[in-house]
This record gives sequence, structure tokens and C-alpha cells, in this order.
Amino acid sequence: MFQSLKISLLLFFVNCFDDGLSEQCRPLNQQRQGFRLVLRYPPGWCVSMPRDECDGPADWIIQGFWPTPIIAHDDHSTTRFNHHRNRLQFCCHKQQFNEKKLASIIEQLKIYWPSESYTNHHEYWQQQWNRYGACSHDPTAINRPLSHLFRRIHIRKWLDDNHLTPSNNHTIQTNRIRETLNSHLNQMDQSSMVYQLRCAHGGNNDIVIPKTRRRNILNEIRFCFDDRLEMIDCAKFADTDQHTGRTGICDDDHVYYVDKSGWP
Repeated sequence: MFQSLKISLLLFFVNCFDDGLSEQCRPLNQQRQGFRLVLRYPPGWCVSMPRDECDGPADWIIQGFWPTPIIAHDDHSTTRFNHHRNRLQFCCHKQQFNEKKLASIIEQLKIYWPSESYTNHHEYWQQQWNRYGACSHDPTAINRPLSHLFRRIHIRKWLDDNHLTPSNNHTIQTNRIRETLNSHLNQMDQSSMVYQLRCAHGGNNDIVIPKTRRRNILNEIRFCFDDRLEMIDCAKFADTDQHTGRTGICDDDHVYYVDKSGWP
């Protein structure tokens, strides 16, 4: 699966630019910036939304590749979220989304980067560009290590191989998920701090799961990278998505890894 992510992400962020990074934008690009690779599990994400407003495949997909300010330890004020505009402060929107440049990768995007809640995939990709793509200091800089990076992340296979399979009938110990991910990350010389497990905060009435546990439904895993696309401790990032209402850090106990095929 993830051998194709490098193509989708690279071409999405680079090809959607018309003429590269505008000279008018360069004065904004002073903060050091990393990226969050957000992988979403649609069955867990859609639990927190009305059934007729959310759907998606039963496998992990791309949610986004988000430019994120890296905390300057001597000046936290430079990395704060712009609450008024709901955008990162270093975004440059003089570069417009160019849908025509996606023509060669449309089919890949539909598979690896679909929308669960947008009726039109193109609207979703445009929203991702406007909110995140336009916030990258230099999209062409992500070219070099992408092939090495994305082809090595296989969440579904890693979990399946360790007998951690989706179910609506029982929870999974969070530390078993972490141990599984950590064992593979250790082989990549990475630590357990380079990712976050994210869980749903609520649930709809279609899923037969006790209400007290609905906030512990695994729906995202976020991997953190610096500006060279080397994995880094996620604590180095400013919390630019603190207002996300349907996902938060999973409790260090048990989580549901729900099975879409078992939904009523």
C-alpha cells in the first residue's frame, strides 16, 4: 500500500503549485517546520459522525501530510496557533490549488487519500491544499526521502501479524498496539515517541459499544517528522490541532479497533 504514498503525497504537494514558491511568500517562511503524516482508520473515525455523513474503506488511509511548526524552546510564542483564522501563521495563500495537475494521480488519490465525509473528493483535496499544502515552506523539499519513508509503514499488516484484528466485541490493550508499532520502529532505529495514537471522543448510535467506552475508539495514528523528513519526538511540535473535536490522544488502557463489516 504505502509504496504508492510517496507518489500521491509528493505529486499532490508539488504539482498543485503553479510556479513554485512565490517570492511574495518568502518573508513568511521563517519558522522551522516539520510534518505530521496522519493515517486515519475510517471505521473508527466514522463512529463519531452521523452514519449518513461518513463512510470510507475498512483499511488505513491518508488523512493528511500537515506542515507543523517545531517548537522553539526559547520562544514558544512563535509557534502558537492562529485561532482567529484557523490557519498556521506561516501559510501563504497566494499560490492557488491547481486541480488539473492532479490528473495523472487521480486514481491513486481515490484509493489512498479518499474523503469519508465529502461527497466530492476534489473538494476534499482542495480543502487539504488550502489548509495545509499552502502552508509548506517549500513543497519540493520533500522529494528526496519520500520513497524510503512511506514504503516502510504498514500499519494494518503489522497489527494483523500480531493478531490485533478489528472487532466490535472486545477492546485491545493499548500497550499491545504500541509494542507492535515499536518493534517495527526499533528495526528502523526509531523510538516510540515518533507517533501518537488518536481515539474518537464520541460515537453514534449505530455502533453497539458502551457509551462510556466510545471515546476510546482508535481512529488515527500520526507520525512526526522534521524538515528533513526524519522521524522526531512528537512533543517537539506545537499543538496546532488542539481544537479537533472528534479525536484526541488515546487513553493508556484499552481501545476499540472497530470492524466495519460488523456494523449493524
